Amino acid sequence: MYNSRIMPDEIQAPPQAPPTMASYPRAGQMSGIYGTSEKLTRLYRGYHGLSYTFLFIILAYCLFFATIVTYDQVSPIVGVLVGIATVASVVAGFYFSIRSCKDIAFGCSWKEVTGIILGIVVPFGGLIVYVVMQMLAINEIKNYGVSSGPFSGVKGRLVKAKIEELRSLESSPSMPV
Repeated sequence: MYNSRIMPDEIQAPPQAPPTMASYPRAGQMSGIYGTSEKLTRLYRGYHGLSYTFLFIILAYCLFFATIVTYDQVSPIVGVLVGIATVASVVAGFYFSIRSCKDIAFGCSWKEVTGIILGIVVPFGGLIVYVVMQMLAINEIKNYGVSSGPFSGVKGRLVKAKIEELRSLESSPSMPV
């Protein structure tokens, strides 16, 4: 029921609750700094490792289709060699894919099994999954303050400079432990 004696301008806001945490940096946390040098290093390595994944998978597709098109036109030895090269490039593609996705998963603070699953999915998913993984890595690298161009990705010198800056901050004696 409405009380007509209390005017709206007389209503006071409830008292503010005290802060639940102190404003000083906790042990193992650097104030104002995102991530660690190890995470940025792994992100960068994973980002570039995906390029090798892409190259090996494209090579495998090209060799596979060359084998199919020229199956009855070349000698069996050439066919076997091309088949071995195809299998080797698929294995190399999966190796680089799993390693790169594990690095990206570490840099994004995901579980390791997520990186392994993504590493298996990337070669099968084609170009779209490859681009999505690289975008995830670039967006996480941007959180460190490293800029990237719209089509050029991240510059290695900028990432390496940021890694060195983070390492110097992590090893400084004023850093809380």
